Amino acid sequence: MRVSSVSHVLKGSSHKPKRTVRRVCALLGVLLVVAGRGGRSAAREGALLPESPARARVENLAGITGGGSGTASGLGRKPPVAVYFTGQARTLRRTLCSIRKHVLDPLVSQGFVPVVFVAGELDGDSGDFQLLLGSIPDVELGGVLIVPRPGSAVGDENARLSLASLADAKKDPVLPPIPNACLAVFKKKARWFHDGGDATDSTSKNNKYTDEVLAQIWYRNVVDRMRIQWQTSERGKLAGAVQWVLSPRPDNVYVNDVPNLNELAAAGNMNQFDDDDEAGETASGKTASNRKHNSDVNVSGTLWIPSWGLGHDLSAGKKWRNLFGYLTVPNVFNFLSGKQKRTHASKKNRPGENNRFAIGGLNAVSVYHDLYVTMCYGGLVRDLPSGVNFEQMVRWYFDHPRVAARGLRRTIPLPGDFWFFRLRKSVSPNSDSEQLGTIPTPPLEHPGHKPSLVPFDWRPGALTGHCNGGVDLYQSERKNRSKKSQKQVVEDERWRLWSLAASEAWRCDDAAFSPNARFAEKKGECLLREMRLEWVKTRWLRNLVPWGVWARKLVFPGGWLEKKISKRCQRA
Repeated sequence: MRVSSVSHVLKGSSHKPKRTVRRVCALLGVLLVVAGRGGRSAAREGALLPESPARARVENLAGITGGGSGTASGLGRKPPVAVYFTGQARTLRRTLCSIRKHVLDPLVSQGFVPVVFVAGELDGDSGDFQLLLGSIPDVELGGVLIVPRPGSAVGDENARLSLASLADAKKDPVLPPIPNACLAVFKKKARWFHDGGDATDSTSKNNKYTDEVLAQIWYRNVVDRMRIQWQTSERGKLAGAVQWVLSPRPDNVYVNDVPNLNELAAAGNMNQFDDDDEAGETASGKTASNRKHNSDVNVSGTLWIPSWGLGHDLSAGKKWRNLFGYLTVPNVFNFLSGKQKRTHASKKNRPGENNRFAIGGLNAVSVYHDLYVTMCYGGLVRDLPSGVNFEQMVRWYFDHPRVAARGLRRTIPLPGDFWFFRLRKSVSPNSDSEQLGTIPTPPLEHPGHKPSLVPFDWRPGALTGHCNGGVDLYQSERKNRSKKSQKQVVEDERWRLWSLAASEAWRCDDAAFSPNARFAEKKGECLLREMRLEWVKTRWLRNLVPWGVWARKLVFPGGWLEKKISKRCQRA
């Protein structure tokens, strides 16, 4: 059964999505009720129906999507590239323009056919996955699978977990509920947030986020299994072998185009693909390649990931390091304060990897997305060191010998600077929407955000291929840059990138209503201008209390000056 033309709605063991299903069915005028057995296969136990958005229909949907059909005419003539989306669609209407412009359209221009797979969480916005991603020109919708967030399996504490117990992905891509035994080990070892408390305490932040992390990696595993199943379908056979896979998040706003895939392989001085790696699968498909790790690394076993967002703090444990802002404390004071050299034993200093975007060959990405079953059903969770966060867990997984033996040979930073920002759905809670109108919400990682997206030691010389003429911009301002301090150079780049990402989202907001609308963009331009003005005025306060998060957030959403700035832009 093809999953590209329908979305599956499953009954989960710990969720009751009846209310959402009824709302969807009311829009369609269809009611399908199928009894379930606690979160198993969509074909056996779910309600099978076309997905529809739960909120009001966008007036100019083609302005966001481009008005495609969900099938690509080039399939079978051009090489396919799998593109994985997982999680929630709550901001997809605001991020899709950026995803098309910087991810999907460049792949088409490079001569590939993007084949999109979605494993999404059932909620009021989940219908947008098929509605939007199924309407992009020259993009094939391989499959959309909408399921409730997986709960934990009841009464399986003594169950024997093994990879052999899982259904063949070619027959059933959906995984069982999360085993309690695996969940319990994660909660014993988790430190997703440094101050999130003991994850075994049901009231702690880390306890609740453990469920979130397990759900995220569960969906990632399912989407890769969907690709395996699709390749056995008529369209999958027509497409031929999938050699490249991209794994973006639907809530990212992208600032740069994805690199040219052929150039990535050439820059890495690697072989392309060999027969073993093309045919290989992971534990999900039960045909994993067992070739030994060697120096002959090819694309299929390589993963490219962003060089930032590594989830660690190099200054952790260094007392008073930034007491006076960016100035280095004298060595004698460091000695008296007990400053120690960074050690791997420091929990916050452990290296991590950005887990929000990846490009790689088939084996590498498939093994990466197999993290969930490898940990829970392969027993690797027992080896997980205590006190790691999400990014550190991913790095540890990449470095594990068992993972390398299964086909993930190495990870490489994406060349140059490849930036993206997270986007939230709602307007700021400080905004009085009744008086001020809808305030366009900017991306999350504003220039005052901690941790900072652009690090303190960033240099513009690393720029390659920035959008909107970034390289030319910096070359033309070389003389001006030489007069700026490193602090000012980094601060300017943070504002530039955040402004570009915010503009991408606001243009998408406007495109949803009319090709010529500039309501959100005009308000956004006003907000950026006024925020920057207040940021300059309050520099003295950040210098006075450089450790104060409230001082860095002062002019941004949630800050003290937000409402004041919003009122200025009310009639923009």
